[in-house]
Amino acid sequence: MGNQSLHIDGHSMHGEAHPLYPMKVWLTALFLVAPFCLWLKNSIHYGDFRISLDDLSFVFLLGVVGSILSLPVYGILFLTFRLLTRKNVSTAHIRWILDILCVLGIFVTFKLIDETPDMVTALCYSFSVIIASLLYKIYTPSSQ
Repeated sequence: MGNQSLHIDGHSMHGEAHPLYPMKVWLTALFLVAPFCLWLKNSIHYGDFRISLDDLSFVFLLGVVGSILSLPVYGILFLTFRLLTRKNVSTAHIRWILDILCVLGIFVTFKLIDETPDMVTALCYSFSVIIASLLYKIYTPSSQ
């Protein structure tokens, strides 16, 4: 996804920022992309690609626990998003900055929870945030 800015008279202007962008990224990563990534990781590790009812109920539990543990990272994501969109930073730069902050936050959270964290799981969550960030627009074109 490229820069979604409008060029009027040689000046770069962005449309309105989607206020729910950080929440959409956070919830999509926690409840959709991360569970799929973790299922895929376990399926490859154990050689079993079946989906059971236990796997589906685990998704909800994983999302709820992940939501609670990741609240500080979400807070930083939201505040940084507000700051960057108010300064009309380009879409690409916002994505990069937010993704880097989230990945760092994920690894710090995993390290705080466990001194020897499961790095593959932390990578799954990091990958999930990056994928989720690409699914949504940051700005909508302004109507002029």
